[in-house]
Amino acid sequence: DLLNSTLPSGISVVGSFEDVEVTPREGSLLATIVNELVSNATKHSFEQSSGTIKVLGKRVALGTYRLTSSDDAA
Repeated sequence: DLLNSTLPSGISVVGSFEDVEVTPREGSLLATIVNELVSNATKHSFEQSSGTIKVLGKRVALGTYRLTSSDDAA
């Protein structure tokens, strides 16, 4: 896919997000945050290795959405 095609060889991103309605501004902010999470993991976690970056979004309460990221870098 487009996202994985822009990453260095050997690094992939997996995402899972619950549907939630947000304003255009909130959507833009979420996109910026996800971009920074993936960018930072690519630059700092995978300097000499390959692996997977996971980004998950889940509604935890009305009006509350939790965004988490993890990677399997050594």
